[in-house]
Parts: sequence; C-alpha cells; structure tokens
Amino acid sequence: MAPMISVASLTAVALVFLALSLVPGAKAHEAAEELFEDADIVLAPFDNHSSIIVDGTVAADEYSSFGQWKDPDTGFGMEIVRNASSAFVALSNPGFGWIALGFSSDLEEGVGFVALGVVNDTFVAEERWTSNVSDESSLMVPERPNAKAIEAFSISQQDGQLIAELQVSLDSGIWSLEPGVLIPTVVAYNETSSGLPTNLTGGEVHFLRTYLLREQDDSLESGDSSQPTFLCCPAWWRSL
Repeated sequence: MAPMISVASLTAVALVFLALSLVPGAKAHEAAEELFEDADIVLAPFDNHSSIIVDGTVAADEYSSFGQWKDPDTGFGMEIVRNASSAFVALSNPGFGWIALGFSSDLEEGVGFVALGVVNDTFVAEERWTSNVSDESSLMVPERPNAKAIEAFSISQQDGQLIAELQVSLDSGIWSLEPGVLIPTVVAYNETSSGLPTNLTGGEVHFLRTYLLREQDDSLESGDSSQPTFLCCPAWWRSL
C-alpha cells in the first residue's frame, strides 16, 4: 500500500516552495540567468605569445578572428584574446561616448565591470560592481578594495569610432574568469554621453557569453612556437 500523505504535509511543502519563490535574491538570480540563456558566444583564444600592444588602435592581425563579436545593427564590437593570466579586449564604439565591459564569476553575487568615461576632460577606466544585473544596472564602486582588474588601458579614435583597449586580470577582486566555462558577459556603450557612467540606463546594452579557450582547445604549436595555429571546431562550441 502506498504511504498516505497528509494534507498538513502537503501544505507544509507548498509553504516552503512559496517562501523560496518570494526570496528576492532567488528571483533576481533567475532573471539574471535568463538574460544570458541564449546569448551569443564569444570565443577567447589562448595565445601566450601575443604581440598585442594596448595603445587604443587595432591592427588587422592583432586579435584572432575567433575572438570577435559585432552587433550587425550598430557596429559596436568586441575582440578578445587571452594568455595565462590576462585577457586583452578591444571595444569599438560607433560614437564617442562611454563604454562598459562586465564579466561575472557568479551571477548570484553580481557582475564586475570596467567602466570607461570622461572625468575632468580625461578618459579614465575604473572598476565597478552591480548586484542587480539588467540593462539598467547601477554601477557601484566595489566594496572590495584594490580590485586590481585593470592592468592597462588606452583610448583612441580610429576610423570614425572610439576604440578602447584593455588588459584585464583573469583573477581579481571583481571576478575570477575560469577557462573552459561560459562566462556571463555584458558590453555596453553610449554614442554621445562620454561622462563616466554610474548606470547603464540610456546606453546600448548587450548580454553575451565568453568562453576562454584552454590550451588543449585551440592551440597547436608546430615549428615556430611564436606562431601558434588556432583550432576551433564549431560543432562543439555551438552546442555549449
């Protein structure tokens, strides 16, 4: 005979599920995950012999073709490659306003950002943090001092666009970026407002997923070790 389940037991279970559904953090986390559920994937190749110079200009062969993403409607773009400890990122704004780049190690905690904008007539790059991930996120100063995510940055105008180049640490006070997993990523910009942003409101915001390729995923060195050949099989990364 199947065990009898009392009405009281069912009521208790229902109350537990109701309580969990009313937890603000749980709902916010679920909403954040949905933003990245079907987001485009950007592959970040591994290159320990990278010759990238963080000078705000992007040469035709400076970044691997795998590590590129561009919005077809606006032309806003991101290029990325990594070595053992850093990621090199180039962001191209079709206007001349602020730019923001965010990565998350844990969406339940939030997203760490590098915000680039003008302070006292000079473009600066500063670490920021948001615990409420959306296209209107407030960018707060991180509670963790000395985030040390930004290792180098440079801004320039190139071909009618604002180009921001960044070298960021894979492991910092605002994120810990692990190769071999999909990393929730946020890129945003404003074409005209150049002041250092305190939120993403009024900007063009895109939710992506970055995959930091491991050495065994994409690097096959033969002959001259300074010229690695990047291998990538669409069959596996498109199924991530």
